[in-house]
Amino acid sequence: MDRLQAIEITHLQRLQHVFGDYSEAMLFLSHLGDPRSAFLMCVPLVYCISRGAGLKVLWAAVMSEWLNLLLKWILNGHRPYWWVHESKLYEDDNRPIIKQYRLTCETGPGVPSGHAMVATAVWFIMMSSLATHLATMSKSTNPRSRLMRFICILPWLFLAGLASVICVSRVFIATHFTHQVLLGVLVGVLVGLFISNLQVHAFSTSTHVGFAIFVVLATFLQYGIMAALNFDPSWSMTLALRWCERREWVHLDTTPLYCIARDFGSLTLLAASERFVATKEIAGVGRQIAAVATSLICAQLIELVRFPMDNVSVFYAMGAVKYGAVVVSTVAIKRLCCYGKKNKTL
Repeated sequence: MDRLQAIEITHLQRLQHVFGDYSEAMLFLSHLGDPRSAFLMCVPLVYCISRGAGLKVLWAAVMSEWLNLLLKWILNGHRPYWWVHESKLYEDDNRPIIKQYRLTCETGPGVPSGHAMVATAVWFIMMSSLATHLATMSKSTNPRSRLMRFICILPWLFLAGLASVICVSRVFIATHFTHQVLLGVLVGVLVGLFISNLQVHAFSTSTHVGFAIFVVLATFLQYGIMAALNFDPSWSMTLALRWCERREWVHLDTTPLYCIARDFGSLTLLAASERFVATKEIAGVGRQIAAVATSLICAQLIELVRFPMDNVSVFYAMGAVKYGAVVVSTVAIKRLCCYGKKNKTL
């Protein structure tokens, strides 16, 4: 593995040299693939258009984040920005020099890439829904038309392009090796396929809450087993603090446990809010546009809220409430914009 990673470091250096003048664009693409974007942009956008697809997007985000943590703790992969300093393949006089950026210093283990995995899973659901809609439209026009067939595959071409640029950006900023982002895309596609075949819209409140509790319990069980085996689950945080060029680039909200808190808060509060304010949707493009715009603005305003990090447990709990508030506001805003009679089946 060290030999493979040494080859990938050479590839990483080449990327930084070729695209060095476009670092801000790379940082933007990396930010676009941030798992937080799934909760702050994708869920509000899709849920306000289609409740069923929105629920699938949320479940894809939650399941891919949890599986990503599970795999990270099992595989324990290094990240390039600290591996070049820790590897015994190099001496001090020939150690590779790689640049770090403000988004480089992720704190969890490196494999598989969470950005690649969550973004692929979430956008797979979105593009699958769009492709299905386009296929339905083509049946009413001219399904054998080359133009219509091309239009129907456009969502999948977009997904491939998006996953590619996110992967390149993550390698460019030295937070992942190439094999880590490729594995993330592969697992993300599998998660997307699995969720796309679930009837998530028919899940009861207890199913949503039960899975959220299961994710938390499974995470702490894995954490406890690792600790009992004298393996420090926070080893990657130590290396991140040691080798990141700037202390302020290491953020507590990139830790694996914060991600689980976000997943728990989002899924449980969504289920609770739907139970009380869920509606039968009233069709209307204008209503949907208003709901989407308002939900996205509200989500970004909630994201601006910051909590003190003096107490880590309280910080994680507030993270759960924060992202739970995003989905609650989305459900409530859709209730106001696309109102109807309360859905008795929830």
